[in-house]
Amino acid sequence: MFLLIVFNFLTNCNPSAPDKLPGVPEEAFWAGKGTVGHWFLIESINKTAMTVHFKIYNDKTGMLVSDKIFKLHCYLCEDKIDLYKLEDEISYYDEIKYNNENYIMLKTKDADGKNAHLK
Repeated sequence: MFLLIVFNFLTNCNPSAPDKLPGVPEEAFWAGKGTVGHWFLIESINKTAMTVHFKIYNDKTGMLVSDKIFKLHCYLCEDKIDLYKLEDEISYYDEIKYNNENYIMLKTKDADGKNAHLK
């Protein structure tokens, strides 16, 4: 019984993608933290400018919540982040504005120990 409880706990630690709702493109990938997440569709990548054009959908409603170009902000860690594998890098998107901006938080830490982000 104890092993069953431990196994159940460990398999439920990582968030998993919910079912896609109507309106969320098939190519979109899910990323989130806990029970909160979003669907991300990459429209384009400009590696020279370190920008990514995302369409971001709320995972509870399927509504488009952002359609904009985000720029990578990272102190001495640009070479650690592969813009072509962001589905492995994104931690979460914050729909609540901070300093009049929305942020996509990344898993990679920069040279100051802070999370890299796109804004």
